[in-house]
Amino acid sequence: MTILTNTPSTAKEKREHFLLVAIHFACLMCREANPMDSALVQKRIKALYDHLYHNHPSQLFDKLYINCAGKLGSQFVLRVNSSDYRITIWRADNCSNVLPMYQQRNAVA
Repeated sequence: MTILTNTPSTAKEKREHFLLVAIHFACLMCREANPMDSALVQKRIKALYDHLYHNHPSQLFDKLYINCAGKLGSQFVLRVNSSDYRITIWRADNCSNVLPMYQQRNAVA
């Protein structure tokens, strides 16, 4: 589940949702193979960084992106470091060989 598919309920979630949508569209528009190399993506990341620096992240944002890689749409992954709010984005197809930490188990009959 990504934060982009949820309807934000608090003012903080609405602001984070707006910033994440802006980053997502900047990533979609960038021509570089690595979205972190795009000036527009860096500008949008700076806005999210400023928000996180001045406001504590919402519980949903914290659960999905702080110290873990969370989906940013279907093509990108975003991670925020908790100690300095450093933001990293990469393409989801670059991590196709990474397995989730847990997998649903089939019921054994």
